[in-house]
Amino acid sequence: MSEYIDLSQYENLLEFDVSEDTGFIPTFELSKRLPEYYEPWELIIDDLPRLIANGEIDDKIKLLPRLEINEERLDNKPDKWRAYVVLTFIGQGFLWRDGENPRDTVPAVIAVPWANISKDLGMPPVATHATACLFNFALRDRAIGFTDIHNIHPLVTYTDLKEESFLYAVAVMNEMKAAPGLHAVLKSYKAMKKEDNDELLKNLLIIKESIESMAALFKLIKRESTDPVLFFERVLPFQRGHSDIRLMKKHDGKGGVVFQEVSEEPKHHGNASAAESSTLPVFDAFLGVVHDGVDTKALVSENRQNMPPLHRKLISIVEEQPSARDYVTQSNNKELIGVFDEIKRKIKDFRHKHHGIASTYMLQQIPSYAEARKTTLSHFLKGMNADVK
Repeated sequence: MSEYIDLSQYENLLEFDVSEDTGFIPTFELSKRLPEYYEPWELIIDDLPRLIANGEIDDKIKLLPRLEINEERLDNKPDKWRAYVVLTFIGQGFLWRDGENPRDTVPAVIAVPWANISKDLGMPPVATHATACLFNFALRDRAIGFTDIHNIHPLVTYTDLKEESFLYAVAVMNEMKAAPGLHAVLKSYKAMKKEDNDELLKNLLIIKESIESMAALFKLIKRESTDPVLFFERVLPFQRGHSDIRLMKKHDGKGGVVFQEVSEEPKHHGNASAAESSTLPVFDAFLGVVHDGVDTKALVSENRQNMPPLHRKLISIVEEQPSARDYVTQSNNKELIGVFDEIKRKIKDFRHKHHGIASTYMLQQIPSYAEARKTTLSHFLKGMNADVK
């Protein structure tokens, strides 16, 4: 079993902007406002829900000065990610303010800096899990921390609806609950390298408990009584990507969205999705779960490209190692095998519950003309669970 690499050099996870305490939630304090030079963007963000609802966002964008993305003005991670979030919300707000009739072109005053900051961060210029969740929250009271989900609030929203702010908070809390399990994954490789089954068992139990904590959050969504119809009609449109069915006939049938003064060719980035969280891919890789089926492979690849680069790097490193499945099976240790099988059941339970939430808030709301999209998503969710064997 010596082929297992000692990943102890990564045990603190900081190389990947990951924390033992908060998982893929940033290790640095998020910026709540950009430097003064970018104040014109921030003034739109201050009033974004009203500007979108009243159809005034177009006029505000027309009045914007041309602002540049450069290292002199954005010289740190918090401000760079803030700029990415701010420009994504303005851009998506402009494109999708009339949900069923999206715009197909982003004005240069937004398109150029949006494309540039996205390139700088290795992210696509479109709504992502990172813009809604990872880099878009604050704690109302630091002393309370993450112990109360209502202590988490988003820094930017498209609407004033609790359906938006609460579900963003759930996504943040989900990342935080995964943190001990992520750390335990890396420590498990060290244990397997040393063939220390007691240490491995201890870390497998931590992984199991993390996944249980994540699954328990779905109860909060039901208890909060958020309205699925409001979410689908008022919030979800802003999470749509450039390849959405409503854009398919644009640009002489090419579909997509053109970024003025960036490229004449339309961009075709996909929708934002909770599946862009890097947490379950790390657990999957550790467990030896492979998503290469006809219903899952393409979307898994698409989601991976919408993750922050350092998070993608962590997933790749774990995928390059022999899976824990092989070690546990070869160990013939009944206790290890029992806990490992329990982790797989917990992963399947999490995905089953997530499928239920997705059905309520999205699949059941999709109109008949988008039946193909509904079928694709349903098969994807079922396929992701079926791959856990």
